[in-house]
Amino acid sequence: MNLNENPDIITWPETHYLYIEKIGPFQNTAPEAWGALHPVVAQIAEHNQIKGYASVYKLDVKIYRAGVIITAPASHQQAKGLV
Repeated sequence: MNLNENPDIITWPETHYLYIEKIGPFQNTAPEAWGALHPVVAQIAEHNQIKGYASVYKLDVKIYRAGVIITAPASHQQAKGLV
C-alpha cells in the first residue's frame, strides 16, 4: 500500500452479517459470543455461503457482536439469539 495525500474512493459491496450479541464488559462478552456462535456455524453454512468472520464492539454501550459474513440475505435463522 502506498501512502499519499490523495485518497482513493472505494465502494464496498453490501454486506450481510449474522451475529450473536452479548452485553457487558469486553473480556466477558467476547468469549461468550464466540462460544455461542461456533457451534452453529455449520448449521448456518447449510443455508448460506459464509465469506468470513467479523466482530464489533461498541464501547459506549458495551455491546459485543460475533458473527459471520454471508453472500446474500439470510435464508434461514438457525439459532436463538442469532440476528
